[in-house]
Amino acid sequence: MNRRVILCVAAGAALGSLITGCRAGDSGPLAGPTTEPDRTTTGSGQRATSGHRPVAGLVTRCHTSGLRGRFGTYNSAAGLADTDLIITNVSGASCRVQGWPGLGSYNASGDRLLGTVKRIEGPGAGFTLRPGASASAQIRWSLPPRVDGAAEAIAPYWLNVIPPDETTSLRLRWSFGTVGMNGAMEITPFRPA
Repeated sequence: MNRRVILCVAAGAALGSLITGCRAGDSGPLAGPTTEPDRTTTGSGQRATSGHRPVAGLVTRCHTSGLRGRFGTYNSAAGLADTDLIITNVSGASCRVQGWPGLGSYNASGDRLLGTVKRIEGPGAGFTLRPGASASAQIRWSLPPRVDGAAEAIAPYWLNVIPPDETTSLRLRWSFGTVGMNGAMEITPFRPA
């Protein structure tokens, strides 16, 4: 008798969990992540997870290795200057861009220069960058005063540009002279170019 009761309770619990795993209107599996583990086989024949790969059909973010960078036209007036920072998708696959790039100023020896970067104009909407297409963000800075301005200016040789959500950078030659206000710059989010 006890065995029969235990089996009935176990069967009822199994049936209950099976029923609660489904919802009215479900026609397939529950929504899951947009990436799935990238599995490889180790030398011992066991599977090892080594990061993530995109699920088929989804567009992933743009990676530094698939981008090329350049500067646009230099503009200046009333002690202020700006230029566009342009990235082009050279990866051969569409990718997504959203947000601001990271910036770092360096001298010719590769030493990091002091300076701040202020993000302006909101995060912007994400968009797809097709192969060969470009996106731009505007860099703005103050020019040093003509008299006694050298003490509060930096003269970058390189500008390292880190695309949104990446950890590696593109290195671009800075040819726009000195940056006033101790190297302070402002940057807008990327937009389609």
